[in-house]
Amino acid sequence: HRYQIINLESRKEYTCVMKWLSQEEDNFGPFYIGLKADSQENMKNLFEWDHPKDASSGSLAYTAWAPVAPKGTGDCVYAQVGENLATNGLWFDDVCTKEYPTICEKYPI
Repeated sequence: HRYQIINLESRKEYTCVMKWLSQEEDNFGPFYIGLKADSQENMKNLFEWDHPKDASSGSLAYTAWAPVAPKGTGDCVYAQVGENLATNGLWFDDVCTKEYPTICEKYPI
């Protein structure tokens, strides 16, 4: 088995994780999720899951972007949860060099 940064490949998985985080922590994040863009300038805002369950497709089945995102300012994506946040659970793009925590998931090789 291996661990990877969490890929929220379905709306159901996304909702489950965000609800669980909200119940466990009053505020959590920002934290990275496994959604990334290619770092080439002409590929900005083209995001795919970094390690999808189906290796042939990292395409997005849904999105949860904040109204102001993606901005094309980074190749990594983060979210944060908090009951009083207007952007609770929504995604933002950012540079990958910021030291945000991650949530990992275990999957078979």
